[in-house]
Amino acid sequence: MFIELVDSLRCVHTHEESWLVLSATRMVARHVLDGTLGCPVCGAEFPVADGIVHLGDAQRAPELTSPDDAPQQGLRLAALLALDEPQGFALLGGTWGRHASELRGVVPVQLVLLNPPMGVEAGPGVSVLLAPPGLVPLAAASLRGAAIDEATRLAMPALLRAVRTKGRLLAPVQLPVPAEAEELARDEAQWVAEVRVTTSPLVTLAGARRRGS
Repeated sequence: MFIELVDSLRCVHTHEESWLVLSATRMVARHVLDGTLGCPVCGAEFPVADGIVHLGDAQRAPELTSPDDAPQQGLRLAALLALDEPQGFALLGGTWGRHASELRGVVPVQLVLLNPPMGVEAGPGVSVLLAPPGLVPLAAASLRGAAIDEATRLAMPALLRAVRTKGRLLAPVQLPVPAEAEELARDEAQWVAEVRVTTSPLVTLAGARRRGS
């Protein structure tokens, strides 16, 4: 897990949004290999093991043993997600995680893999999150773009919040394009859209009552 991703991680439990506090026990350069992430609100702890962040019961995509039948997916992903510069984070959900190395070979953007296939692991520039279905434990507007597949389709509502305004979404054609995004193109397998407005987190305002009220 890339150390700078910690600032964007959020607790998966139901309460007001909270960042996570890292206690690292093993690091290589700027990547955390082992440690614990703790929530200061609910006290939950999430282990980091071999660079993988474990945030609950995850459903990883099946292990892919066959060769890729769609070459140059890294170049295609970079174009569809508008990743022309290496800054920021992009998310690859489910089976898209198998193209992480190829994508980084095109544009060295920091990648977040959500529930990737078995056999796809963390590495330089590649952070892996294992989270319950439908959850994207990241701050609002923290992603430049995201690609999801059938296995991670439940994450769409959360991604609309996590992808910044004018960021790109790539999804299967079986999913409707959400009202918060504008479709740019599609083929027989996927559509790509641009997020119109990122949903901001709710802010709870607490004030003291006036005396006598």
